[in-house]
Amino acid sequence: MPRPLVFGNGSLLINLDASGQIRDLFWPFVGMPNHLQGYRIRLGLWVDGAFAWLDHPNWSATHHYETGTLVATSIHLNEELGLRLTIRQAVHPREPVFVRELSVENLRGGEREVRLFQNNDLRIAETDIGDTALYHPFTDSMIHYKGQYAFLFGGRTESGGLAQHTTGVKAFNGSVGTGPDAEDGHLHPNPISQGSVDSTFGLSVRVANSAPARASLWIAAGSSIEEVHQTLRGMSLDDVLPL
Repeated sequence: MPRPLVFGNGSLLINLDASGQIRDLFWPFVGMPNHLQGYRIRLGLWVDGAFAWLDHPNWSATHHYETGTLVATSIHLNEELGLRLTIRQAVHPREPVFVRELSVENLRGGEREVRLFQNNDLRIAETDIGDTALYHPFTDSMIHYKGQYAFLFGGRTESGGLAQHTTGVKAFNGSVGTGPDAEDGHLHPNPISQGSVDSTFGLSVRVANSAPARASLWIAAGSSIEEVHQTLRGMSLDDVLPL
């Protein structure tokens, strides 16, 4: 399947599909290993009791790179939900960090609560055996790790960090993971899972029709939980996505 958006810095390589979902996550080398193997890190939005992942046919998407850069902007429009989502995204030029800045616009009247959910469905080291997914309270993030690989998934809005989070078992004895749990707008918290696992977290924003709401998402890779934490300490999003 073609990947219309490609972001990398020589060690971290992230590829997105036409719907804007992350389909390849290579680290620490370009080309190996692929910690997604074609599965997805996907985004979905809930508003007014309705939900759609970005790969739902009700979303239309356009993508473009900023001239002379590997910074890209994606615009997602959903007339059924009455929302426009703009995502500006890039990999740090040196560090194994991927950042996305989101702008949510309300295309209808009045103020509305919008919940953004990210589902992380990894196959660390190209297998789903023996992974751990957990909520890490000191960094307010979801962390997946196994052996010498650790991945931190975080997010923030103008009013705070993760509003909801959970982990669960997928692809084992009929388990479908935590993605479907997000589709009613509420996650049932489970702080840690081991084996064939995934995780989902949610952010919440209030959007008036006069101004968009802002949020940020990031992924950091490293060889341990301590390493990914240290990589992010003191890092500004402006280091990755300058104005």
